[in-house]
Amino acid sequence: MTGREREAGERGPELLARAALLEYVAELWFAPAEERHLTGLGALEEIFPGSGLGRFSEPARIGELKTAFDAHLRVPGGRALLPYETSHLPATERERGPERMAEVAGLYATAGFEMEPHTEFPADHVGHELRFVAALFRREAGLAPGSPAAENVLGWRTGFVREHLGFCATGLVARVRAIEAHPFFVGLADVTAALVDKDAEKPTPAS
Repeated sequence: MTGREREAGERGPELLARAALLEYVAELWFAPAEERHLTGLGALEEIFPGSGLGRFSEPARIGELKTAFDAHLRVPGGRALLPYETSHLPATERERGPERMAEVAGLYATAGFEMEPHTEFPADHVGHELRFVAALFRREAGLAPGSPAAENVLGWRTGFVREHLGFCATGLVARVRAIEAHPFFVGLADVTAALVDKDAEKPTPAS
């Protein structure tokens, strides 16, 4: 076994775990938490202490979470969280909203990423963008570290986070505080931003 093959075998599970975490968080932006999500909320609290998500891991909180989801993500108005990249662009980028939406959709198409089963949401929804980064982690997990193919996927991942998902994540953190959102969504936004910050980091190649 070569050194690269050994490193791929060691790093692969880490990348797949990262992908699963991103996919789990994405689910919570698409639909209200269900009983099957509750164990994961406790796990998120362990990974991100202070997020407050662990307190919502009891079945008795499911009804409360659905009400909060409806208020923030289904009902338009001043309490809406707007989980879309184009809703949180800086002033200098707002006119490019439609163009940026097309860029995101084009990246998905080029990479072969499918928005199913959440096709009712636009391409710049934070859930899609999280799932896209997860898909890139899964692709990278099957490649030899440092190989041209792996470096290409890594470049896609860090570039997408920097140019697209990062705007959405930081905007959501500001939004949940501006509207005094339900604590579950404050914690979820903070966790999303923490994941994005970490995924924006490009590891230094080993010497």
